[in-house]
Amino acid sequence: MNKKFFWTITLITFTAFALRVFRLDAQSLWWDEIAPIAIAQLPFPEWLVPVFQDRGHPPGLYFLLSLWTPLGTGEFFVRFLSVIGGTLSVAIAAKIGAIVGGWRVGGITALLMAVSPFYIWYAQESRMYAPLILAAVASSWAFLALLHRPRGSVAFGLFLSDVFGLYVHYLFGLFLIAQLFFWAMSRGKYPRALRVWAAATGSAGILFVPWLLALQLTTIQGRPNLDWIPNARWYDPLLSLYGVVLGASQDPNFVLNWLAPLCALGLAVYSILATWKSGAREDLRYLLTWLAAPWLFLFLLSLPFPNRSLYVDRYLTPFIPALLIFVALGTVALYQRNRVALGVVAILALTPLVFSLWNMYFVPRYARDDWRGMIAYLQQNADASHEAVLMDLSLELPFDFYNRSAMRVIEHPFPQEEDLSEWIDSQRDWRAFSHLWLVTTALPINVHRFYPDAQGQLDFSKQNAFKHAMDARFAVEQEQWFPGLVLTKYRVQP
Repeated sequence: MNKKFFWTITLITFTAFALRVFRLDAQSLWWDEIAPIAIAQLPFPEWLVPVFQDRGHPPGLYFLLSLWTPLGTGEFFVRFLSVIGGTLSVAIAAKIGAIVGGWRVGGITALLMAVSPFYIWYAQESRMYAPLILAAVASSWAFLALLHRPRGSVAFGLFLSDVFGLYVHYLFGLFLIAQLFFWAMSRGKYPRALRVWAAATGSAGILFVPWLLALQLTTIQGRPNLDWIPNARWYDPLLSLYGVVLGASQDPNFVLNWLAPLCALGLAVYSILATWKSGAREDLRYLLTWLAAPWLFLFLLSLPFPNRSLYVDRYLTPFIPALLIFVALGTVALYQRNRVALGVVAILALTPLVFSLWNMYFVPRYARDDWRGMIAYLQQNADASHEAVLMDLSLELPFDFYNRSAMRVIEHPFPQEEDLSEWIDSQRDWRAFSHLWLVTTALPINVHRFYPDAQGQLDFSKQNAFKHAMDARFAVEQEQWFPGLVLTKYRVQP
């Protein structure tokens, strides 16, 4: 390995680690992080029961957390597992870039991934996306190495990556289908590599069959909760391009922010045009299938006509490294042809990216649901002897995770269809308290994570039918916004 490349990648990897560990516990855990932690803390095999009931994810993340969480469940510690996966992904992506375009492309790929707000966000979240990205880049590294020189050690690495990916997220199967598309387009050009790939990936698939059989044979009933995902609109891929390049912590309504994703797209297209006839043509073909095939499939599947949807930006996480490699290839190609033009492109793209990073770390509007801050506020301002907290039963899990107070909590599955005013008046146990504090979610559904500011979140919470009825029935004495949440204090007794 080139010594300069080694030390460059080492420095970038440490930078990636620092950016991912920085303020790792500044935000509280949110519902989707707390649920896997709660499941993983159950003894084996009891934690398999809720996994079977949910059916939305394979058991890989829960298994990892079951080994990790006995050592601690603080925000920093549980998220550190994702930091490890996110950091390793940067180093492996550099190797892929080096295979495709040389050490400069590898270094730029690593740098783009290291400073990406999109990837930093998911490397700071205790979910399956950081391990999924790691599995995708590791599998792609082994795949390209196999393409150039089929070896048993590489095949074994491919096998391990594929097993890991399949057990972490079902969408990894879509990634493997993209590899199959590549073989279909290669038209038998690499027969030995194809045989080795088929053996390694087929063996990984065989090891995943027991889980699929368990899902079919278990008597535990359940279904994946995907009803919240809206159908894709024609312009959603453009918003996704914005989000994966710049992150969701820069307002897409500000036109100049679009310079970053447009520059990235331009460099990616330029790289294909400039290098397609080179010796790396087959590598570029693989990058195209890795990026475009799964993205297009998810988009077409999510159009209104099939009446189902899986189009969420975070589901694109395992496919975006290919885009970053294209951008790195375009950067090197433009550098060789016109350095001034590259400088202009870099300024236009990096300026909004720096602001996006700042917003992600420090601006509350872009933070996760602040359950920790809200409950701390309740502990300081609520009278536990005369007041109670009221919330929908669906919010019980994160509230109970952070709540350490003696505050009385009233949890109801809030009615959806009946007359809310009559239902509220029928709750006579509320009359035992002078005040009620209502917890309401404040974020509209947005598959790209583009959320309104504090006032916009407050306005959205008022659209909640139950809160609207409470506002009409009782006097509002106080209303406090926390990222993703609104806390409203009502006087119940005259």
